[in-house]
Amino acid sequence: MRGFVGLIGLAVLLFVSSGCARPEPVTHSAVVTFKTPGFRIHDTAFVTVQGRDIAIVVYNAGTPVFDISTGSMVCINGKCLSDDEFIADYLSPYYPSRIFSRIAAKEVLEMDGSTMQKRPDGFVQHIKVDGQYDIDYIVKRNEVFFRDRANNIIIAIRELE
Repeated sequence: MRGFVGLIGLAVLLFVSSGCARPEPVTHSAVVTFKTPGFRIHDTAFVTVQGRDIAIVVYNAGTPVFDISTGSMVCINGKCLSDDEFIADYLSPYYPSRIFSRIAAKEVLEMDGSTMQKRPDGFVQHIKVDGQYDIDYIVKRNEVFFRDRANNIIIAIRELE
């Protein structure tokens, strides 16, 4: 009987510590800039990262005035959109799905017309297709900067220390 109880305890422990558990959220303050056809904001915010999900919240006098989060959908101020809807409404229809999530996570963008240079603290990509986009994308340890000259879009997140 004692071996059976130990076996069940081990099974429960393995189940709880396996893929069902989510990573702990990590929150830091940052200066964020969003300049898109759909909205403009430049302010200090709290950025919370939990696995691949990211939430950015700007407060004014203790009240959230702007929030955007990624996950299965992109939500802006409580309005959730699919990645394709978000891209069409707020960015450029030429962008691939999940581009905002990839930018916020500081991941390489896989797009046509891309060249990349690795740097000791990150990388730089220049991505250009005439008539569609002309992007400079710079990723450093505590900063990400995305600028598309063709579509007049800037997304920047600089962590504060």
